[in-house]
Amino acid sequence: MEDAYFTATGSFDVLKNSSSVRRISSVLWCGKHIEDLASVVLPPGKFYVRVRDFGGCHGTSEERVIGDLLRGRGRIDFRSPDFIVRAYHTDIWYICIEKWNNPQQTSVERRAPLRPFFSPISLSPRTARLMVNLSATREGDLILDPFCGTGGILIEAALMGRRIIGNDFSLAMTSGTKLNLKYYGVRNFEVFTSDILSLETGKKVDAVVSDFPYGKNSPVSDRDLKMFYARSLSRISDFLKDRGRLVMMINDPSLLALPECLRILNELSFRVHRSLTRHIIIMEKGCV
Repeated sequence: MEDAYFTATGSFDVLKNSSSVRRISSVLWCGKHIEDLASVVLPPGKFYVRVRDFGGCHGTSEERVIGDLLRGRGRIDFRSPDFIVRAYHTDIWYICIEKWNNPQQTSVERRAPLRPFFSPISLSPRTARLMVNLSATREGDLILDPFCGTGGILIEAALMGRRIIGNDFSLAMTSGTKLNLKYYGVRNFEVFTSDILSLETGKKVDAVVSDFPYGKNSPVSDRDLKMFYARSLSRISDFLKDRGRLVMMINDPSLLALPECLRILNELSFRVHRSLTRHIIIMEKGCV
């Protein structure tokens, strides 16, 4: 994915949970010409300037110019600055102070091969975190992954402050999930080893987030995937609170037969390779 930007209002804390946000900056000034930013008053302290041009027409040569216009003489410090000034150029200039920078821990330290237990078909942390975000849950909400595999979705959900319940048909997978959760410092969880139709958690959940088995590398208890999905969705609807969401990953949406109380809100598709396109289906439970 190419670099992109967006502007938003309100608290930026929720954006920190996104695996796609590289940095967050607070806008101090915007305008057509950088010569006009001389009126900008920076907070006290040392700083340096970095320029990012999304059209490719400006670069590092403007960093000194902007620093001078911001009265940076004697305040520029690249080793231990008090803050960083980010200058973004699109059709206009945005002069910002960086508030948060993603250390890229999600994509590096939690990749599946670096976990104590992993499978080659594990979701990437970025995709798992995206799915948790699409569940519209908040910190403290309860998420169930009924096909948890090696626990990738549960890891991201727990680190985002959600309470978690996991389940898988395979004892090897659930044992590995527990190992992975503990490795990342997660202690408050429940993990069951059960067929989805026999699973009993004793709790209603705010969301179900899961990469569904698709019959090639993942064990399923029913050879007829269409019937398996239909039964699974019916059972999942029992776990969900009213207005709770199901965020599911699947290869073939045409196999889905929805129970009456689930409705599709949106669908995202992305190509894995030439012969495989995966689909994220977002549903909501609409019955009491």
